[in-house]
Amino acid sequence: MESRDFFHAIPVCSFQEFFYMKQKDENNRFLQEFKELTDVGNDQSKKAAETPANAMKNRYAHILPYDHSRVKLSLIDGNLDSLYINANYIPVLCDQYWPADTDSYGHFAVHKVSELPSKDWTIRHFTIQKINNADTSVRSVCQLHYRAWPDRGVPLSPASLITFVELVREQLQAAKDSTPTVLHCSAGVGRTGTFIALDVALQQLRARHYLDIFHTVHQMRLNRYLMLQTVEQYIFVHYCIIEKIVQMEAPHTFAKPTITRNASAPGIAPGKCCRIKRSPEEKSVAKSTAD
Repeated sequence: MESRDFFHAIPVCSFQEFFYMKQKDENNRFLQEFKELTDVGNDQSKKAAETPANAMKNRYAHILPYDHSRVKLSLIDGNLDSLYINANYIPVLCDQYWPADTDSYGHFAVHKVSELPSKDWTIRHFTIQKINNADTSVRSVCQLHYRAWPDRGVPLSPASLITFVELVREQLQAAKDSTPTVLHCSAGVGRTGTFIALDVALQQLRARHYLDIFHTVHQMRLNRYLMLQTVEQYIFVHYCIIEKIVQMEAPHTFAKPTITRNASAPGIAPGKCCRIKRSPEEKSVAKSTAD
């Protein structure tokens, strides 16, 4: 891949300056960066997903898991096809699949212990136990369900998503990363990829070192195809980090930058590219921070 000087890690203190520089000329540099991600991972094999027995298990024919990082289920009756599910491991639209109260799924009983709804998300706790089994152990599952996110789009509020991502991170740290974590949306690439990229970027920001969102997305796409699906989502991750930096660095409450839709961006469908404008107060903060 061709190297460009604006694809390197960015010091936290200069992130706002770089963000607004990339935003110039109808998001030109964001569009260039995202275009560089288009073919990442295309040369990696997806043979398991393409077999006739597994093809029908893929929700979207063009989003297939790489062989090297795909999740493998338990073998059933020696049938190798039973190992397949369209999912990938990533280092460090679905029907409701949880019960309203208590229900059984095969050999398992699932009981909803609690449900705590908020404006944009709901937190649920469940217990899972095997039915008619000598093993009486009970497992606990915490589900954090973000509801305010349109498919292939971005949430209306960066602050809301930041808070939710930080809430999920708190849950993971409380569990001491001792249990598997499953993250999904519809195809498992757009909203899922955006969430992971923002989580990684927020961790980089807390380290007070460098931010490299491009590299994060590049690495994700080597593990699952099309992770972080649209340029609008790519820009939104940057916008969320700007929001967080302003929260951390400025004791004031500034007017929110406005997002306007740009239907004329080359290669982008109408409504799929966002342009973010900042207030005069934010310009002052960006300048003083960059200095």
